[in-house]
Amino acid sequence: MTADQRNQRNAIKFWDESSKRDLATARDLLKLKHNHWSLFIYHLAIEKLLKALVIQAGITPPYTHNLERLAKLARLNIDKEQSVVLKEITEYNLTARYPGEKLLLYKKATALYTEQWSKNCEEIYQWLKQHAQ
Repeated sequence: MTADQRNQRNAIKFWDESSKRDLATARDLLKLKHNHWSLFIYHLAIEKLLKALVIQAGITPPYTHNLERLAKLARLNIDKEQSVVLKEITEYNLTARYPGEKLLLYKKATALYTEQWSKNCEEIYQWLKQHAQ
């Protein structure tokens, strides 16, 4: 194994393990009914797993939180429904970070909304795991 291959393998491992920790955190926050933070951390878990897949595809991940863009860079075949889901989840990153937007996510993240979207996040995450080495 070359040094480049080892570096690539280590980078994939880093993103994958960080993604798993974030997934556990998102689940814990959901149990505590910290809905908007749970959705934010779900986004991070998915983003990190996508970055591992981008590296797996032989590309250095760009500095972006756009999940659809990362999925395309990872050379994943996403359908229209998955595209819509990834776009919505991407919004959790943006709206949770900025003061003027936080209130919007807080209000949006009702119990019913969060229940549905946490399931969507779990489904996307598991689908992505199927593509990991």
